[in-house]
Amino acid sequence: MNSLDARLLEGAASRLVGELQSLQLPFQFEPRRTIEDLPWIDGGWITLAKWRGYPSLCITFDRCPGFKEPKFWVGFYSPSAQRLRAFVDSLPPDLRYKRELDDGNFVKAKGKWRLTDRPSAQDMKRPFFETYKQGYGSYFGIYDVGTIGKSPKLNITRMAGFVERVVNANYIADENASEFEGAAKPRYVLHRKREVRLRARKIEQALHKNGGRLVCEVENCRFDFKEKYGELGAGYAHVHHKKQLSKAPKEGTDVSLADLAVVCANCHAMIHKGGQCHSLEKISAALHQSRRS
Repeated sequence: MNSLDARLLEGAASRLVGELQSLQLPFQFEPRRTIEDLPWIDGGWITLAKWRGYPSLCITFDRCPGFKEPKFWVGFYSPSAQRLRAFVDSLPPDLRYKRELDDGNFVKAKGKWRLTDRPSAQDMKRPFFETYKQGYGSYFGIYDVGTIGKSPKLNITRMAGFVERVVNANYIADENASEFEGAAKPRYVLHRKREVRLRARKIEQALHKNGGRLVCEVENCRFDFKEKYGELGAGYAHVHHKKQLSKAPKEGTDVSLADLAVVCANCHAMIHKGGQCHSLEKISAALHQSRRS
């Protein structure tokens, strides 16, 4: 790997780690990041982080896809294809891969490996699943579409967003996953801290469970903002704490995904009408009764 490409890779890795750290994802970031030279694809590789025994998070900068300019790739690596496939199977439909690559998709020319069928711009917008023999392992990740035909510069927002969604989707597979919420903080008034990460994971769980839809969990409501408002309503919903944080101890309390519910704005307002915390079942029964009358 030449020195210019190495500097570009190191800079991109540093910026991406900074963005991921600000998202407070459950990674154990590598304290010292070193470039592993990959001469067979004319590029380099950096392991960014480990994550509780899951596949490693990595970034590469190489010419493997067959374009003139090198491309950044960000994703997950595992020596086991079976293990990585199980990891990917927990993802919602829009994060699944459409192209799977193996040794048969490459040809060796002048000592370098290149794809026999160069991916289209559309292909580059979706994740790839790659599995190789001879100890090269398996990979799931995305190339930075922004580097096609342009000077190589990593789209940090896009890559960090991809990693965050993959992590959240796997985190929510454990219904007992929890965060600490409700810690009282003195400002001008006493307020309680909500954990943004847990809310995001609840949304991901609901999307996965409902085939990409985000619907109100009140049984006789099932309101879907996207269905009603189109793309304007995509991904929108309220997340309700079934146990009132206002009654939590001052030092806070553990809140699991099972303690949260995705609801529409109307049901959420009725749940808390009069300062109460009515159950979803009570709101559903009220809707049923109103339709009968």
